[in-house]
Amino acid sequence: MQPQAEGQAVAEDRPLRDEIYMITGGFWADELYHVLWAYQTTQRISIEKTPFNLVFETEAVIPIEIGLPSPKIEEYNENTNSEWLQTNLVLIEESRKRAVVRMASCRQRMAKCYNFQVKSKKFRVGDLVLQRTEVSQSMERRKLSHNWKDSYQVDEMIRLETYKLRQLDGTLLQRSWNSANLRIYY
Repeated sequence: MQPQAEGQAVAEDRPLRDEIYMITGGFWADELYHVLWAYQTTQRISIEKTPFNLVFETEAVIPIEIGLPSPKIEEYNENTNSEWLQTNLVLIEESRKRAVVRMASCRQRMAKCYNFQVKSKKFRVGDLVLQRTEVSQSMERRKLSHNWKDSYQVDEMIRLETYKLRQLDGTLLQRSWNSANLRIYY
């Protein structure tokens, strides 16, 4: 399990949670069915379809539309509806693939925006760096304790933004360090 993904799941559930509280005023058990139906039949920007449509490849008829005259209800014909559903079953895989491609495109755009704002730190072999104290020590931190610890020398770059460090006396540190937890020492 990835800790980063946990925050994404919470963020994805937030609209549903907010909608439940807004509609029910805290008495969510009574209205849960209606909120879930509304959530499943609302079109998503990332896939340009409703979750209901992706599963059943047809638009849902909202319960209130059954009692009221609407074009969907007035134009309903059992014979043509069966043919239409059969056609949709044949095309369902294509529709789902288009949704997957669109979601991947949306993720790439979000990653591009996020990565544009991230400032990466790059060190060269031999650079002097400081370690972030909260990562290097498991003891309790206090308000006035140091944020950065000792000076180390970059021994090698394992991969992008991951480094092996060496103490100034020549002792190699066992673990590798991410550049987010290092700072150049001037």
